[in-house]
Amino acid sequence: MTDDKQELADGSDALLEALVLLRETQRRMKAEHVASARFRELAHDAHQVTDDIMWLVREQDELGDRIPTGEDTIEDVIRETPAS
Repeated sequence: MTDDKQELADGSDALLEALVLLRETQRRMKAEHVASARFRELAHDAHQVTDDIMWLVREQDELGDRIPTGEDTIEDVIRETPAS
């Protein structure tokens, strides 16, 4: 397996985790008074996570361009990775 494929698989996991974090942050924001200090703090956190998500998506796009087309899926790569 190539390092690029492993990086793509790792990025996929990181992207899914970031999406969960964004969803949780947005859920917490809904419970706060609009424009309160806590709301603004959560909005800042959401912005940071969104920036991370966009970076991960761009990285996956670039990796996808570098990896030759083949039969493997990201799930295949994950299954081939030895447990740490």
